[in-house]
Amino acid sequence: MQKLILTALQNKLRVQTTSGNLSLEQLIELPLTSTIGKANLIDLAKEYAAKVKPESALDFLTTPVVTVSSTDKQIFELLKIIIIQKQEDAAAKSAAKANSDRKEYLQKLIAEKKGEADKSKSLEELVAELSKL
Repeated sequence: MQKLILTALQNKLRVQTTSGNLSLEQLIELPLTSTIGKANLIDLAKEYAAKVKPESALDFLTTPVVTVSSTDKQIFELLKIIIIQKQEDAAAKSAAKANSDRKEYLQKLIAEKKGEADKSKSLEELVAELSKL
């Protein structure tokens, strides 16, 4: 993986998209998907998958054999790496948000329980506690 990325950077690899030719750095900034037809990683991966992998094992019977460029293979592999990383980042962010929400909820419940405990105390106990403060 490191060699693939290093080679792409050394060769100043560019990926043709609807937004023009993008560098590896710009490619990483693309969103996973787009609802407005802008360049995105999933659509690019599908495009390059079609270039490097035949639709069917029997495609060669009806279409001339097309040599797949090593650049297309390299771009496809880079796209897979970027997509996997973005998906992992999104999952980690989602898990962190869920943990944060749960923690906030538990803290709220604890505060409510403490409030209930204080409400069940007698007037004398509350006055005594207040005088200690």
